[in-house]
Amino acid sequence: MFSLSLIVGLLACGTTEKSTDTGEAQVEIEPTYCENLGLPEQAFVEEASGSGYGSISEDFTLSTTEGQWTLSENWTGCDSYLFFNHHPDYEYPAQIWNSDFEDLLNATP
Repeated sequence: MFSLSLIVGLLACGTTEKSTDTGEAQVEIEPTYCENLGLPEQAFVEEASGSGYGSISEDFTLSTTEGQWTLSENWTGCDSYLFFNHHPDYEYPAQIWNSDFEDLLNATP
């Protein structure tokens, strides 16, 4: 049995269209999620295949209580993801999960 826990923060952005005084349409591009946060954006790495600590994960889909969630479809370019692997044969993940969560987050890079 294997499960993943995922901490994610996601927002949407878009464009608006305005008319000028001369009646011409002018497209105004709203800042992206990352631009609003003042953070640089990084493109999703399609060929990633890491599974170790600090590596870049390949694309994956999880079943959640709100339906399917796919990493590449929710990639903003500046969010951080923290994954907890759980397997019933190992105590270490359970010890991490049962620790003080705020301390755990404060200790991450």
